[in-house]
Amino acid sequence: MASLGSHPALAYLKILRPINLALVAVTQWLIYTLVITKLVVAPILQGPWLILFILCTTLVAAAGYIVNDIFDADLDMINKPEKTYIPTPINITRAWYYYGLLVFSGLAMSFFVGRVTDNLQHLWLYPFSVFMLYMYASKYKNSVLVGNILVSAFVAGVIGILYYVEQFNLQSLDKEGFTHKIIISYIGFSFLLNLAREIIKDVEDVVGDAQLGLKTFPIVFGVQKAHYLVVGLLCILLIGLSYLMMYGWISTVNLRLSAFVLILVPIIYLMHNISPWAKVKATPSQVSTFIKILMVMGLFFLILAANILLR
Repeated sequence: MASLGSHPALAYLKILRPINLALVAVTQWLIYTLVITKLVVAPILQGPWLILFILCTTLVAAAGYIVNDIFDADLDMINKPEKTYIPTPINITRAWYYYGLLVFSGLAMSFFVGRVTDNLQHLWLYPFSVFMLYMYASKYKNSVLVGNILVSAFVAGVIGILYYVEQFNLQSLDKEGFTHKIIISYIGFSFLLNLAREIIKDVEDVVGDAQLGLKTFPIVFGVQKAHYLVVGLLCILLIGLSYLMMYGWISTVNLRLSAFVLILVPIIYLMHNISPWAKVKATPSQVSTFIKILMVMGLFFLILAANILLR
């Protein structure tokens, strides 16, 4: 805390989780440039408009982090005091001003992008996303699974919004529907995997959450059942992936081998390390980090699949 207090300006950067924001930005850029544009002759988001569009998404996420920290200020002092930026060195009033600045900057930017690309009909997505993240922080986080599902839907929407913007171009050009199948599969993968991560994060914060009277899944049903739920979500991923490998679009030898190495084996390893029969269980923090890595590997597989199937 002392080091953060001596560098208040740095806290304004750290509160935004720059590594997470960079991951969001890189994910959108890679998906759009290496997957979607392979089948779009005249992309809506060309050149600087793509950069501004991605910046809008990162501003939504950044604002979400701030409003979440505002409402979680007391909770974070218990669960992670070494990573707390509100109310010290950023007081509540300044945090709200910071939040408002990011929200309205992003809104102005999204309006500009919609105007110059003649796509103002999609503008509703920005205030809707901001509102839902606000509702998560202020209300739904203190609930059983509702907040977890909401955040996971936003994470999956990082990819989904790109497909939504270009869906009509893709449907007219991708006759076999490979782009649709690949992206929808990854959206489902991201949603389920992040939902598992959110539940594990609740397990990690169970002591502090209980002290403040929150009603998260591990508190209401117990930590062991929370682990069972995470294992169940991972089982759904395994079943879905196995189906795609046997009957779906993961049909070539190279794709099946890549899916086995990059996704199937890591999921099984993760399930083993959080299961009740594991001799040495991974800590919630280790599981959370491993899921992040698994999501990156899933992104790499998505790009690999697009280059094999869409060339």
